[in-house]
Parts: sequence; structure tokens; C-alpha cells
Amino acid sequence: MRAVSARLLGVALALAGLTIPMTASAKPLPTQTARDSTIQVVLPGPLTSCPSFDARSSASSLALFDLIRPSAFLTNPNDFLVGAQGPISSAELISLTPQTVQYTLARGAKWTDGQPFVGADLVAWWQLLRGYSGVASNGYRAIRSMELEAGNKVTAVFSRPYSDWTTLFRDVEQRGASLSCSWASLLSRPSLGPYRLVSANERRWVLVRDEGWQPNGRRFGRVVVTVSSRVDLSGESPAVAFSQHLDPLQISLLASHPMMLGKIGPSNVLEELVFNSSRPVTRISAVRSALGWSIDRLGLISRMWSLTTQSVATATSALYTQGQPNYPGGGLSIPSLTTTTVSVPTVPTAGQDCLTCAVQMLQSAGGQLVDGRWNMPQIGPLIIQLGVGPTGVDHVSARAVARSWRRLGASVSLVYYASGNAAAVAAASGEVDAAIFERQMKATVPYAALSWVGPNYRDGYPSGYRTAQWNAMFNSAMSNLNPATAQADWAQLDGSILASGFVRPLFTLPSLTEWSNDVATVITGDSVEAFLDQLPSWSIVSSQ
Repeated sequence: MRAVSARLLGVALALAGLTIPMTASAKPLPTQTARDSTIQVVLPGPLTSCPSFDARSSASSLALFDLIRPSAFLTNPNDFLVGAQGPISSAELISLTPQTVQYTLARGAKWTDGQPFVGADLVAWWQLLRGYSGVASNGYRAIRSMELEAGNKVTAVFSRPYSDWTTLFRDVEQRGASLSCSWASLLSRPSLGPYRLVSANERRWVLVRDEGWQPNGRRFGRVVVTVSSRVDLSGESPAVAFSQHLDPLQISLLASHPMMLGKIGPSNVLEELVFNSSRPVTRISAVRSALGWSIDRLGLISRMWSLTTQSVATATSALYTQGQPNYPGGGLSIPSLTTTTVSVPTVPTAGQDCLTCAVQMLQSAGGQLVDGRWNMPQIGPLIIQLGVGPTGVDHVSARAVARSWRRLGASVSLVYYASGNAAAVAAASGEVDAAIFERQMKATVPYAALSWVGPNYRDGYPSGYRTAQWNAMFNSAMSNLNPATAQADWAQLDGSILASGFVRPLFTLPSLTEWSNDVATVITGDSVEAFLDQLPSWSIVSSQ
């Protein structure tokens, strides 16, 4: 049965980028409208009760906040940030010297407790976040002042150029609200968005239409969000689901169900291997390079998802995932490390693996292979402690990496962690030599880059390694408000990080979007936010 499931998964993945063909007929709904209906939404877990800026808030909860809190920008299905055009009706860059952004608030917008949404809410949000230590609040610290102006306008003046300004003022809370991670606090705080939250726990949230929200539209009247690995195909309600962990059985059920549609594509999750910069083994550049190159990433992908897929390929970037617009699909070259006595073969690019190169790299560093085990000068046997994140993909990937390293001639032990971020912190702090984990990336690249530049924030997958050169590259990119020209700076930083050998990105996880064919205008995206931000535009297919 396992082999059959794998074959079915391979066939389904071969359709990546295309809708999985299903029966085209819609459920008969002669009188029902979206406004009267409940829609079932299945998201990856967990669901958390923390405010959006808190490091403990999950990707699914952040996406749900977009439906119940005001934002200046939202994520579209193409992974670009676009104006939300809700309570914050516009955000405009009006000056570059100094950088100045003007926010205009919609007149008449009110929180669910009846209080008006005013500029003071944005000012209070800025004052709160600029004092919060973490990657989520990084841009707020770049704002020098905020001024309330006539006509429901708020002007933010930046102390330094900050090109990632479109990520700010998202999921804003009411000023004075009690912000804690308790479920009672979450449910008691006023909402302002197309929906309001009426019940919530770690596995199920229920949202209902906010009738006072403009633009009102004909959106679904009730949204029931659950955490599950599979969609309930037996229910009468319209259903949609987004998953970043493909289930062979679910795909086979989907392919045979007459009333469900689906699409496979890339996600915004990167499976990443990082090395500590100070432990005796991994601080040696040649050892890091050899360990990275020795991994059979293509074989790992084949075992998990089959080589028939066009969705999953060996990763070529530390800052982007495979579906992002600026992903360097051609790979980034890594400079070779040579000695006067050993000839190192052509050095793999970020998208290639080479066991022979790895062996010769260890030889070039003075290593000796004795009885199948490497001994390195000044450190002795090649012994690696590998931290492992909590997901099934993390576990499978870590076991495959350990096999590759043992085949190379290293001793490996695995240490398990409760979260990917905890595994990253363990590697950064020197608790383990290396770590492997899933990493949720954002629609803009600075979030990932903050692992390698600036303060070593614990909530930002810290690497524990910084250089003045990387800081300069980052600052150059961040000060360039033209995305097209800034891209050259980001590409340079990406290549330099890869060349250091402190990270070996493995692959971008695939995603699966499913929806019952009585739901119209579903556009697939690579992240939970890109998927869920479009929910207010979904409607019911008319059978008339």
C-alpha cells in the first residue's frame, strides 16, 4: 500500500503548477449565497493566541489576524504586498529625503466595541513596537516620528531609509488593549476587519462577518477554521484548505473526489541546514563545505516526493524560497578552498551536491581517513551533534543528512527540539554543531537576512555569525527604495552567505491548495497569508 501511495503522489506532483483535474459540476445551490453560508477552512497548525508581533504567534494565526485587524498592506497570491484598502485606505511614500510615508484612514471605521479607528491607534502601535526586541518590530525602530494631521492622516518620518516599509502597520491592535497570549485576552480585544472572532482555541477558530466593515461585499457569513492534515470531504459546507506537508493519501482522495479541486505548487517554507560558527568542528570552513556538499539532496527529495515532480528542486538561495519572484533558479557560485598540494575539483554551486568534492575538501584541510573515519588536525575525529526541528520533514531530512555524513566518514548524533526556531537558537549558541529545521519565509527578503545581520534576535532564526561586509550589503539594500536596483544588493548578500558555508539550504517544501468546486475565485499562493488574505473575495458558484 505504501508503494501505491508513493506512485499516486508522484502522478499528482507531476501536475504541479496545474489544477488537478476533477469533475466540473458544481453542487446545486439554487438559493444559497455566500452571505448566508459557512465556509470550512483548514490550515496548518498550531493556532496561537499571542498578538501578531509576538514570536510565539504562528503563521496560520498571523494570516487569520489579517481578517480581524486593520493592515496597511496584505499579501497577494503572487507573494507581493499590495494595499489593503480597508480601514487604512492608503499608504503613500511622499518623500525620500527624509523618507516619509503618509497613511490615510477611512472615515467612519470603528472597532467592534464602537470606538472609532483613528490616527492615535497607529501612533500607539508604533510606540509599542519600537520598544519590542525582535525581528517583527525591526522597521518600527527606523521611524523617527509620527505626526497626526488633519483629514485622518498620519505621517511617519524615518530616521534612515527603510525600503521594507510596506511590512509595517499590519494587524494593528486598538490602542490601550491588553495584549497577552491568553485566549481570554485574544477574544476580548476589539476587532476591525472583514470578520470578527467569536471563539478560539489551539485547534478551532470561528469568525463571523463584521457588518460594519467597509467595503462590505458579499463575503461568506461565517468562517470555521480548523487545524488538520486533511480536508473533510463529506461535509455539505463549502471547504478550502492549505497545507505545506503533502499527504499521499489525501492527494489520492482529492484526485478521485468529484466535487474537489486542488493545486500543487511551492510554499514559503525552506528546509534549512545551518552550522555553528564557534564549535571546534564547524568553525573550520573546509569542514562546513564538505558536510554541505556531501548531502544527496536530490535523493532526499526523491524519497519524499518522487523525482516526477517539477515543484521541488535542490535549493539555490538562503534568502528566498523557490516560488518567490527573485529566486535565483540558476544557482549561486561558491568560491573554492584550495591548498598547494591538493587539487580540488570544480566546486559545486548552491544547487549542486558532490561527495567527491567533499572528500577532497577534507583532504585539502589535512584530514586523514582512518578505518572509514576522518581525523582532522587539532580537533581529532569528525563528530557532529545535529539539532532537529519538530516536523516530519525535519526528522526525515535529518536522518538522511546523518546517513550522508556517516557515509562520508563522520560520527553523528541527533538532538531534537520543540520548534524550528529553538533548533536554530541551539546551533547559533553552540549547543549543537548544526541544526536542520523548517523555516517560514516572508514576502520580503529582509526578514530572512536578519538572521545574518544586525542584532542576534532569538525570534529570528539567529545564525550567531555576523560580518561587517554583510552588514554593509544589507544596509545598502535597505537604503535603496527601488526594488529593481536593490535586488543586486540582495543577490550579492545571498551569494556571500552561501559562500561562507554556514548554511546549506536543502529545498523549498511543496504546498497543496484544495477547495470544493462550489467556491469561486480561489487563487493559489505559496504562503498561508497569500492564501487566506483573499478569503473576503471568495464566493459561491451559481448553479443557475
